[in-house]
Amino acid sequence: MPTDRRLTFTLDVEDHRPGPDVAARYPDQVDDILDRLAELGVRGTFFVVGNLAETDPDLIRRIADAGHEVGLHDWDHTQLDGHDADSLRKSATRGRELLGELTGGDIAGYRAATFSLTADTVWATDVLAEVGFTYSSSVLPAANPLYGYPGAPSHAFCWPSGLLELPAPLADLRATRVPLGGTYLRLVPAGLLERRLLSTDVGFVYCHPYDFDTEEPFWWEPVAGAMAPLLWVGRAGLWRKLTRLLADAAPPLAERVASLGPEVPVFEPAAAGTQLDMVHELPRARCVDRAAYLVELARDRRVIHIGFVDEGYRSMQDRSGAWLHEHLAAGARALVGLDLDVEGVAAARVAGYDAHVVDCRDEAAVAAAGVEPADLVIAGEVIEHLDAPGPFLDGLHHLLAPGGRLVITTPNAAGLFNTVAALMNREVNHPDHVVGFTWRTLTRLLADHDFEVEESATFVPAVKEGGALATGARGVTAIERLAARAGRPFLADGMIVVCRSVRLS
Repeated sequence: MPTDRRLTFTLDVEDHRPGPDVAARYPDQVDDILDRLAELGVRGTFFVVGNLAETDPDLIRRIADAGHEVGLHDWDHTQLDGHDADSLRKSATRGRELLGELTGGDIAGYRAATFSLTADTVWATDVLAEVGFTYSSSVLPAANPLYGYPGAPSHAFCWPSGLLELPAPLADLRATRVPLGGTYLRLVPAGLLERRLLSTDVGFVYCHPYDFDTEEPFWWEPVAGAMAPLLWVGRAGLWRKLTRLLADAAPPLAERVASLGPEVPVFEPAAAGTQLDMVHELPRARCVDRAAYLVELARDRRVIHIGFVDEGYRSMQDRSGAWLHEHLAAGARALVGLDLDVEGVAAARVAGYDAHVVDCRDEAAVAAAGVEPADLVIAGEVIEHLDAPGPFLDGLHHLLAPGGRLVITTPNAAGLFNTVAALMNREVNHPDHVVGFTWRTLTRLLADHDFEVEESATFVPAVKEGGALATGARGVTAIERLAARAGRPFLADGMIVVCRSVRLS
């Protein structure tokens, strides 16, 4: 396909404000953008969040009347990994029909919120084709702090469903590749973007109304997290930059799609077969206080705590007041401890705890002990000790009452602590650990044994010992906490996964 270095102006029309008590600013910004584009003689594509069209239909009519294409930017700006097939179908259908009514034309294009079409959400392309979209502009074909799809083509391509994809154009800055939009567009000089723009057949810039809003008061935007201040940088100079980049602007995306012809290649992700297939996105997660998080999950629930004794490290837990079972007992409606440590269970029973020496995988033995299924089953730092973690997970389904949840906590094999230790040719691990998990390997194992993950979190383990090594360890854990605040929670050395049994559904 021929290369066309011209750029189409695209705008993601979304509501950017800290809450409903603050007046919406996007309508005024969109009207100003329409005036500026008219002065430049530029027609572009406006991807509109559907519920905004429902709130302000006249704004959509003004966009269409000015000669711009209107596409859908989801109904309520939900990222694709926040949808399933049914919810996306409803969202896309509702938005497409409403925009079609308001503009009097066919709505051909869809752009996923935050370019969230990735290797994990490719299923969405079948739904979008089914709903009737001709093309999508939802892939960022590079690594990105939020959503990216390394390995996806950088030229226009078709999904197996027949849906055409127009990936975000990239500028190669040598150290990294960045898309022509949003914060990157505001921060990187126009000349550098022009010189480093990778060849593409359908190039475009993408912006948001807030990118032009020089008078918006600062607030901490939750998706951006610690990087939120960057959302306010470079707004004053954006029109000057766009005037240069759009000097020979291309028409709206739908018109360019019509001229591509039949030779657009088909991209089949499953057949890609490159090492990039091993790159997986991590979910959004909070870095929490492990004990407080688990206690809150257990509050007023019937709880089974597996491996509760913490054999070998119980005395250290007692000295630091960190024995988890004791904390759980303060909030749970009922708490049962299961462990194979005979002496530990005996000591717990003497202390007044409901505890049993029983293999939790043995359904008959659990029933003989009088242990009933629970609302919450906690396996805290157990799975990494097991030679066969898969059969262990299979044996937990019978412990869950209908609607119950399983919580797994385990060290994070990708945590910062061992990365730092490796620099000194060391490894930090419990003497009895035989398996190490990352988030991906743990959740894949859970899925293989009929558990569906509902929430993920991380935690920074406390350093309970003293001495020079402990001082260094506390420095590493402080960095982990700072990284979590900056949106990198999986540098923490502990993981928590909450899931439900789909075998019992």
